[in-house]
Amino acid sequence: MRGQLNLLITFRESARAIETKNEMAMALANLLRPGIKRSLLYIAMIEAATRRDDAAQVLPLAQKDIGLLPAEQRLRLNAALAASLVKWDPEAAFGVLNLVIAAYNDVRTNPRRGQFDPASVRRVFNPKSDGSSDSSLILPGNRGFYEAVQTQRGRRNIGLRVPGVSVFTLHALIAGAIGIDPGRLEAAVMSVRDETTQSAAWISLASLRLREK
Repeated sequence: MRGQLNLLITFRESARAIETKNEMAMALANLLRPGIKRSLLYIAMIEAATRRDDAAQVLPLAQKDIGLLPAEQRLRLNAALAASLVKWDPEAAFGVLNLVIAAYNDVRTNPRRGQFDPASVRRVFNPKSDGSSDSSLILPGNRGFYEAVQTQRGRRNIGLRVPGVSVFTLHALIAGAIGIDPGRLEAAVMSVRDETTQSAAWISLASLRLREK
């Protein structure tokens, strides 16, 4: 548990460094193992970048970490990643948007592939959890992620927040997708298999079109 808390402190320090434009942000982020926390920090760096080239350098790092995670986590992180890319590279943002939709459809056909098990940090070996990432310790939500710390007195959920990152759903992503061709957005939305998710996306797309006019 002490090790887990130390990593959460490192995460907070990196997030603070991003917010204050401190050059130590990347070095601190790279102290974390691949997974959700490090992905969030990379996304925040793209969001906070002042040049397109800086954002482009961080993009493959974020994509590599996100690609290792279960679909429930990928869809939220890729939504955040695409939202951070819209202002820098709409074409890249659209490519990531397609990954968001693929993850939504993957959740529909193969749900709960990840194993949430906050007690896994106490075990030397856990066959149900992937120890190469922090996936088994973290709960996804529409407003972000929460890491569970299992203490002797019960479980505490700690919010994982980074500056400038607040989009974690397809409909929120589309609502801010200014710069991406509306026809391409429509085609992407039509490929969503979940009716509830698709309906919310259509509403966001209609609102976006009205704002652009």
